[in-house]
Amino acid sequence: MEKAQHFKGGPEGESHPVRVPAGPARIRRRSGGKGETDGRIRELLRDYPRGATAEEVGGALSLGRSTARRHLEAMARAGELGVETYGQTRVFTLPRQAGLASVIRKPAPLVLVLSPDLRVTGVNDLLLSVFGLGRGDLVGRQIASSPLARLLGKQVLGQILKGREGTTGVQEFECLVGDARYIFRAGVTPVAGSRGPAGMVLSLEDVTGTVLHRRRIEELMDGGTLALLSSNPRILDDMLHRREEEEQLRLIRESVDHVPVAALWIGRDGRVLRVNRAAAGLLGYPEEELLGMTWAALDPDQPPDSWDALWGALDIRPGASFEGRFRTKEGIHVPVAIRAGRIRHGTREFGFVLAEDIARRKEEEEALRSSESSLREANRRLNLLAALTRHDALNDIAALGMYLELAKAGPAAGPEVPLKMAGLLHALRHKLEFSRDYAGLGMTAPGWEELSAAVGRGIAAKDTGLLRVDLDMPAVEIYRDPLFERAVANLVDNTLRHGEHASCLRFSALPDGEGCTLLVEDDGVGIPAERKEAVFRSGYGRKSGLGLFLVREILGITGMTIRETGEPGKGARFEIRIPGDSLRVKEGPAGALADAPAAGMLPGPGQGTGRAITQ
Repeated sequence: MEKAQHFKGGPEGESHPVRVPAGPARIRRRSGGKGETDGRIRELLRDYPRGATAEEVGGALSLGRSTARRHLEAMARAGELGVETYGQTRVFTLPRQAGLASVIRKPAPLVLVLSPDLRVTGVNDLLLSVFGLGRGDLVGRQIASSPLARLLGKQVLGQILKGREGTTGVQEFECLVGDARYIFRAGVTPVAGSRGPAGMVLSLEDVTGTVLHRRRIEELMDGGTLALLSSNPRILDDMLHRREEEEQLRLIRESVDHVPVAALWIGRDGRVLRVNRAAAGLLGYPEEELLGMTWAALDPDQPPDSWDALWGALDIRPGASFEGRFRTKEGIHVPVAIRAGRIRHGTREFGFVLAEDIARRKEEEEALRSSESSLREANRRLNLLAALTRHDALNDIAALGMYLELAKAGPAAGPEVPLKMAGLLHALRHKLEFSRDYAGLGMTAPGWEELSAAVGRGIAAKDTGLLRVDLDMPAVEIYRDPLFERAVANLVDNTLRHGEHASCLRFSALPDGEGCTLLVEDDGVGIPAERKEAVFRSGYGRKSGLGLFLVREILGITGMTIRETGEPGKGARFEIRIPGDSLRVKEGPAGALADAPAAGMLPGPGQGTGRAITQ
């Protein structure tokens, strides 16, 4: 049988119970030296982790009170025991010293590390933040002369002095920090290093809420209840602990309700038990309508038994991460990144699911893939151009070398040699200029522009002479590469070079439900049927053979295609197909021909200016 002994002097007058064996279990006094007595004390305290007073130790070991106190104090000074002071009562415990690193890692909110001579050697950021101090205000200074001394007060400073002798202790104190009043529980823990005492750690725990709540409870209690709690403080401790747990649970619930990620609690049967605000917002349902809904109803890609499979997978590993889709109340499918786990609360177990909307991320990934594809295509085209240009340039250079050898013969070589050489130099220069233009192909990101403005700039880039240009454009915008106007200029140049008797060039567009067809027509000689596809190949033609090849390459960057469908002898007709995703309707009237000659302007003799008509 055991009996409880109590002493007064703990915080707020609470008693400190220590169980002392009674009857035969009581440890008898035995003769022996100091070492044997110290061993018996350690053996006793090992059974009582909350500690014992000198009177309790003396009674349990049949020692005199003064003898027990002398042994205990000596063991405490040697660092073999810890001491906590409650008022005038000292409670001795087995040592709770630890290495300095392990003490600093403890989750004490505010921590101050002191050297054996009571100089501050370390402080955590939270303590500096709470008290509004800088690290230089404390580190290297004696604690008694630091700005913190006034706030700690004489009792805590006295406990720190005792800590230097190996005595642990706890003190509660109140202080004013700024405009707020705090109640801290100060604990002093001696620290052992590899070569002996290494100083101590002062930890400050904010117990303002707990102490004030305890005081309110005590104010509401009648005398009998207060006496009961005084005789058994564990009841009050349990009440305060339960209140702290309830506050923590309420904090967790409120935090989850306010996070921007959807959270769902799902039962073993796959039905929704609770959701946060973000989940209701993501799915477009009021929170109460989501309760009871099945997991399969939320994710249209999952079979009806998908929750059972996920629950089983969570038996094997603690969590699962995957991507899926949620179906909103409006029937919209939203891509989500899902992280799922199982949580046990009391006797209940349920699934906890976090679902993050990744629609924007998916769009960015698709845009990145599109950009990478465009870059690969641009590199392919540039490599093709480099190979073609290098091949043609080498051929021209070889021909020039041959004519140079002929020219060494002087007039006997004939008058056509210089003309051939001049023609080869002109062709070589044209190809090098073309490679310069082509080097920018796909290097600048495509963008939206009004169709009439883009075509107009391409027309204005060429001297059309007496060629009449008609423009009939709808109010639409196209997604085009910045070199689109160069493609238009090349089409104009094609009519000027090869149309022979062409007098009119017409640009028009025909939108339909799937995109738009841009027509470029002239009234020249046209293109024979057998050459309609060949004209777009590199090197084909009487000049450089690169103009229409470049047109097709530029248009292909944004998915446009071009073909020739004119009737031979009646003029050329190029059809440029603009896909639906590269076309959008522009509100308001179509823009006028940008940077082109004004409508109705007629060229004068030798002016070299065409007539542009905007309809």
